[in-house]
Amino acid sequence: MKTSTYSNEELQNFGKTVMAQMGGKVSTMIGVKQLSVNEVDECMQLIIKFKAKAYNKSNCVRITIMPNDLYKMEFISIRGMKITEKGTFEDLYCDMLQSTFEQETQLYLTL
Repeated sequence: MKTSTYSNEELQNFGKTVMAQMGGKVSTMIGVKQLSVNEVDECMQLIIKFKAKAYNKSNCVRITIMPNDLYKMEFISIRGMKITEKGTFEDLYCDMLQSTFEQETQLYLTL
């Protein structure tokens, strides 16, 4: 059985850090329905499902911190059982998360 590389505390801190990097009002601005933080292939990953209607028709974003300490951001549309990838951005620095989200979805995370 494979053991986890990260503790629950580390995963939760990662989620809080990413949400802060995207802007303090993310939950309010896009109507977050569900947040989940997990480990995939020894990388920490935050999944945000949201209610707001995005320009690119996505309703979920998956943010992964890669081994090179840069982020990967994937925009996904989930409708029933159909999952469609709407866009992927790699090698993002932390200060690029908010602008990438806003540019791709046309949803703003700050007032």
